[in-house]
Amino acid sequence: SASFTRYLHAQYGASGLDRLMESYRDGLDCKRGVEVALGSTLKQLERQWRVNVLNENRTGVAAQNLLPWLVLAFVALAAPLGLALGRLLRK
Repeated sequence: SASFTRYLHAQYGASGLDRLMESYRDGLDCKRGVEVALGSTLKQLERQWRVNVLNENRTGVAAQNLLPWLVLAFVALAAPLGLALGRLLRK
């Protein structure tokens, strides 16, 4: 959390952190407070922090985020493709 806070300070300055704290004082939740104060989603900020501070590979992060969807697509398509190939081979 300290690393993320330092990143926010470096990107948005003390005034950005002040706006963030003010949005929380106004009763906004974590996600909405970030959007109002900093003009970005919490997910976008985390991704930027990971790339810039932790030197995460953007392609690797994107692949990691897409992996469950690719597995689901493979599972959903495997049975119909298997049946179609089986029918073709029987002919």
